[in-house]
Amino acid sequence: MVTKRVFQSLSAITLGRHKMNDPRYEFLTEEKNGEVVSCIVNNAEIKDVPGIDYELSINPDNPDKIDALQIIINDESKKLGDVFMQLPYGVIKKNVPGIGATTLALRSPNNCIVVCPTKALAYEKYLTGIDPQTGRNSYLYVGGGFGDIKQSPSSKAINKYLSNKTIRYKKILVVADSLRKVMEKIEPRLRDWYIMVDEIDSYQSDSTYRNRALGWVMDYFFKFPERQRCLVSATMRPFSNPEILKMPVIEVNFRRLIKREVKLLYTNDVHLTTAQTIIRLRDMYGAGHKIAVAYNRISAIRAVINLLPEELRTECAILCSAQSQSEAGAYYANLEGTCLPKPITFITCTYFVGVDIDERFHLLSVSDIKQIYTILSPEKMLQIAGRCRHPQGLYDETIIYNSSSKLNERYTVYNKNKLLCLADELCNMYNATVKIYENFNGVLTYSFLSSMQSLIRQSKQTFYGSTPVSLIRKSIHGNYVISYFNIDALVEFVRLRESIYLKPDGLIEALGKTCRVVDWEKMWHENGEATQKVVAATNKDLKELQYQSVDEVVDEIRRMHKQRTDCISAYMKPFKCKCNRTQRGFVERYEKLSQYVPFENLVQRLSDMRDKSNAWYKWYHNAVIFNALAENHPFKQVIKASFKPETKWCSLDIQEHLNVIFEQMGMKPIKEEREAVKWLKCLCTLQRNKDAVKGNYYIVKNYCSEKYLNCEIAQTISMATPINEEFKL
Repeated sequence: MVTKRVFQSLSAITLGRHKMNDPRYEFLTEEKNGEVVSCIVNNAEIKDVPGIDYELSINPDNPDKIDALQIIINDESKKLGDVFMQLPYGVIKKNVPGIGATTLALRSPNNCIVVCPTKALAYEKYLTGIDPQTGRNSYLYVGGGFGDIKQSPSSKAINKYLSNKTIRYKKILVVADSLRKVMEKIEPRLRDWYIMVDEIDSYQSDSTYRNRALGWVMDYFFKFPERQRCLVSATMRPFSNPEILKMPVIEVNFRRLIKREVKLLYTNDVHLTTAQTIIRLRDMYGAGHKIAVAYNRISAIRAVINLLPEELRTECAILCSAQSQSEAGAYYANLEGTCLPKPITFITCTYFVGVDIDERFHLLSVSDIKQIYTILSPEKMLQIAGRCRHPQGLYDETIIYNSSSKLNERYTVYNKNKLLCLADELCNMYNATVKIYENFNGVLTYSFLSSMQSLIRQSKQTFYGSTPVSLIRKSIHGNYVISYFNIDALVEFVRLRESIYLKPDGLIEALGKTCRVVDWEKMWHENGEATQKVVAATNKDLKELQYQSVDEVVDEIRRMHKQRTDCISAYMKPFKCKCNRTQRGFVERYEKLSQYVPFENLVQRLSDMRDKSNAWYKWYHNAVIFNALAENHPFKQVIKASFKPETKWCSLDIQEHLNVIFEQMGMKPIKEEREAVKWLKCLCTLQRNKDAVKGNYYIVKNYCSEKYLNCEIAQTISMATPINEEFKL
């Protein structure tokens, strides 16, 4: 049976100050002479009473439950600040980007924290607090260095702002990762504050690689009083978090929805099609018409630039995070002001939300199914298009995309209910294990707890080769809870890859609600060899940039070591904050192993092997850890007792013996024989031989692991240390 959504006019079910049956919603009116003269919706006073209409979305299964209160604005030129005195509490689906939700929060007569998903968004909104006459800013930015802010404010600086009596209403723009820093200062006085989490859908997407920080935002969010908190987005997606589902939903719409006009280019070569489209737009309109290309992959952007004529390459810029600056190279730029920095500007996800561009431009949005992070949902496309704040809007919008064409049965299991049930069981299992361990601490060893941690790691989910995604996370209280944002992300990935992008016309149907497709064109390239050569050359150039980047950080580490031999670790954290993504990876490897390997040997080894895959580092890391174990460590003792020097082993026997040991230590079993051989090679030196009858076999020579180590390793890992906490498994 198909249920039909029912809409009822509030005027038909409310009289004077009549309250609705659903206690989550507050709708209070005052009438004079039969006309409503004032109205309050969820603690927010309505300014433009006659210009607003209201409708209820009644739950089809429960007439006393409201799915959403719709606020319909009759004048499309209105902003939220023209409608409300302050933001209502609850989930605010504003449905149209750029109508001033953040601006309203910052101008309302209350103390307000605006939590932003990115530094770019927080910083841009922070700049709006500058008084043009005095040059002073009445807002506080809390987050990593961005723009003219070199580092996050100290605790002292936050206290100074909070105690500044000349600022009546405090407004804090905080990046999600830094919210804890703010909460430590205001938590005793939460009733004095209102919290707005902006662009909440970005948290669902980004949580897969920022699981703890974005999850903690919601832990803190629910500490605030119910009437002093809201979640906001123009492109709201379904939530799995039951606490969010309990919140009232305020849906803001214009009476007349103007659909975006878009052109679709379906292709088998997104790089070449994007480059050709840029060239065509330039030929048609000249340099006076700027072009913005939304593509969430630096290497792909560089390939597109290399496919352009030389004279156009000099007109290109890349707007991306500071961590990707080395990959962007000379094309890296910041968005200073509200205009695109170059005639042809590429933007990554850092600039997909929140930023305002006050000039017109041609928009190319590129959706590539080859990587999870390059797939664009229709909602994300709406967000990107919403960056243009010019009154006349975009010149035009083109979407370049490909499709998967084949359903992968493995991912049909990714339905929300199954993932929620699995995550709930994992939380119960792990939290119960922790409690048992705490109650019987003197009886149970730490390996009892660490074996459970190993199972948790193995429960992570991957999607088309993505980084493993955890279904659970540690809360601000220390216990494990369901990672609802990660589950939302997995469900969304399946929807995009296995539905919207399964066939060429899937995207056309998905865009129907918000767009009018004015043209659809298939651009097929029979010979992809030219593009492949450019991509290969681009990747080679990027590799060189990464090498240079690593050289810079190696020189700096050597300089710090020379000056501060005994306390270099104290300087690594602030140093790492300034590093780009490539440099940070090198520094993290150095930090992990610096306590075991002599300084110069480690730095040189990591530098020499920087072009090696993560697999090489895994075995090098494990070789170092094994040699760093105390001689009386149980794992080291049982390995040496089992694989004695000069003994012969076939690969199957190595696998079977290691698996027995690994099981005893709470480590996951080795599935393949060749993987077992790799394990043993990082623990000792193996000599490979061949027998005419038995085939290949290995002889254990010694425990120096010549393949990976050429120096003495400090044995500083005590016998009580759980081994599966140290090894990379």
